[in-house]
Amino acid sequence: MTSATRSACIFVFFALCATLALASPMKYSGTVVTDIRLGNVRYHNATVSLTFVGDTNDIQFATDANGNPILSTRKDGCSGTGWFFVLSKGRAEVSITSKRKTRVAHLDSGQIFVALDICNGGIGFGSFIGPNGLEPAYPMGFTSGTAQTAAYYDNSSSLSSLSGPINTTGNVWSCIGFPVGDVGKLTGQGYCDSPDQYPLHSDLGDVFFYQTYLAYSDPAVGSLANFQGTLSRGTFSAWPLPSKQVLEGSRW
Repeated sequence: MTSATRSACIFVFFALCATLALASPMKYSGTVVTDIRLGNVRYHNATVSLTFVGDTNDIQFATDANGNPILSTRKDGCSGTGWFFVLSKGRAEVSITSKRKTRVAHLDSGQIFVALDICNGGIGFGSFIGPNGLEPAYPMGFTSGTAQTAAYYDNSSSLSSLSGPINTTGNVWSCIGFPVGDVGKLTGQGYCDSPDQYPLHSDLGDVFFYQTYLAYSDPAVGSLANFQGTLSRGTFSAWPLPSKQVLEGSRW
């Protein structure tokens, strides 16, 4: 081995070690019993799990079209710059179990992100679809319960609920058009739009999440309330993965 080759090997070795040391891969997973459509097949009351693997170093402020951090606000006065965070770089898959059979669809990249809204106590999975190009609570957003507690966890660090292991439960929204009620300067329309016009693409066909069980705040007009408008309950968790597993592209 020549000295040049030896130097190159040493460089590669230390570069790999540095990558392993800096990487903070996490696996985020949400599970709920709901209705879902994969291609032309709709599953009723299926066990649906959505999984996303990414690196905590890629967590960023959610920004508007001008690149400015989006303010997270609510009516009680809670507000702050950069309190709405997203992790969009990674890979996602959805598992559907119905009648003792399971199908696993790998979602195309760039559609799903992990979301954290400390001010409003929301955590889960959003998507870059819908009439506005961004949906914070579709396909699977969690509010209330311990999910809300986890989202509020530490306002000083802001990222704690996405950068460390958690295991929570909460109300599950699969809502195009969330928030449905007024929040700060946002005016809610009182209901969720149908997801049928907004497919998530996968290797097994288009995927559509439905929100079947609702609690209307005003039954006369069929309007929903934020947080308690959905009757679906589910679990959301996050835990670290070995860096080597992620670097080698291993399955999870």
